[in-house]
Amino acid sequence: MALNCYKMKIFVFILTTVFSINLIAQNSSKKVLSISDFASWKTIANPQISNNGRFVAFELNPQRGDGKLILKHGNQSDTIPRGNKLLFGSENTFAVFHIKQP
Repeated sequence: MALNCYKMKIFVFILTTVFSINLIAQNSSKKVLSISDFASWKTIANPQISNNGRFVAFELNPQRGDGKLILKHGNQSDTIPRGNKLLFGSENTFAVFHIKQP
């Protein structure tokens, strides 16, 4: 009987220790989001991949203002301010896109 009581005390001690460590780990300092953080977020829109998979394009748009079109080929990239709605040619020899008015 004394052995079961001893095992139960050890079990309760270990369980309490695990929960205490978990609570301490959750109290780490995190940055609080503000309105200015939301204003700086950008969204990716209209992702496109060419037929041969060599070119990737997407729009990077802020919450307010003009976005940009980013065209990537390997490690190289090209940025087109206010570009949007890109389409690749069927043989991957050209790309067509719109430019928004500022």
